[in-house]
Amino acid sequence: MDEIDKLANRIQNETFWRRIKLTSFRNACELLKTRFDIVPSLSDKGFILRYITEYYNEQREIRFSERYEADPMLEAIAKYLMIHYNFRDVGLIHKILYNKDDISINKKLREYRLQFESNT
Repeated sequence: MDEIDKLANRIQNETFWRRIKLTSFRNACELLKTRFDIVPSLSDKGFILRYITEYYNEQREIRFSERYEADPMLEAIAKYLMIHYNFRDVGLIHKILYNKDDISINKKLREYRLQFESNT
């Protein structure tokens, strides 16, 4: 394989990872809007993008057979809620993300957010 082919493969690889990162980032922001009624600010988007980028950079260094199965988009949302809202109920976050029809869970989170915001 000559140098041009190596360079072309590297560019294609970078494009692939960039596309995956941007798709995960957009989906994470959309999930925050639709499932949690949170419109992420610019700094929130930076936090989410940084987390997703770090995750994928780690994954690129690991062999394919040893990579994690977790979805970085969902992990970024959970980490965002834990840090920015001090919301630590991982089970409830999981239910909200995977059970979009259960309105009572979203209502509980909204009440929790209002209580947290009034305390700060």
